[in-house]
Amino acid sequence: MSPPQQQPQSSSPSPTPSNNGISFTITHMNANHQDSLSYYLRVYNGVSAGEASTATLETITLSDLVIRTADKNRYTVPLDPPLQSFSETRARLVAMHKDCLDKLGLSDIKITTYHAPSRPSEVITFLVCLSGILAFSRRANLLPGGWVYEGLRLGSGWWWPRWFAAFCASMQPAVLTFVLVVHAFEAAMLAYTRLRKHGVALGSGAWWGWVLSTIIEGYGGFQRFDRVVREEEAKKK
Repeated sequence: MSPPQQQPQSSSPSPTPSNNGISFTITHMNANHQDSLSYYLRVYNGVSAGEASTATLETITLSDLVIRTADKNRYTVPLDPPLQSFSETRARLVAMHKDCLDKLGLSDIKITTYHAPSRPSEVITFLVCLSGILAFSRRANLLPGGWVYEGLRLGSGWWWPRWFAAFCASMQPAVLTFVLVVHAFEAAMLAYTRLRKHGVALGSGAWWGWVLSTIIEGYGGFQRFDRVVREEEAKKK
């Protein structure tokens, strides 16, 4: 979500929280920028992410924000230094939003959906990896009568050396374990360095889509996720 947006300014030179401008800001923040409010609580008040997710802005003064949560707790977030006038509210909230993102290691670019392979190179990489995992999922697949052995005619000697089928069968446990361990590690790194940073909720459908896809295709998941982020950045600009 983007930082808080500009609110209409009151004609009074020294508005109070009851003026239309401040009332609009409170309503706007609660309706459209609850993530910013939760960041404020997490960074400046040490509130847990779970409780902060229910943040609601209650009051704005020149010296602080008062935010309450669903647990009926009320927190005071200091504005340091205090505002000189309420006309500075928007700029300060934006600055605080960016400061919180930096301290939490998060990004303003949010990815809320899973994007399946769509480009030819992505589709080919995904299918090759999936085929390899399925082929090496059982040793029997690589022995006479197995679908890989018969489908690729591994014992014919036409396309493959005659010893190739036996070699693949002997290596099946090691190959499958290596691929799954490496891809699982890559999926964990994607979740920690990309999904969390860009707001993909842990355990959501999108989260599972990206993680399971990366377990299959490995680094291809990183490349596609980074491409999606670049596209969202371009749209925002």
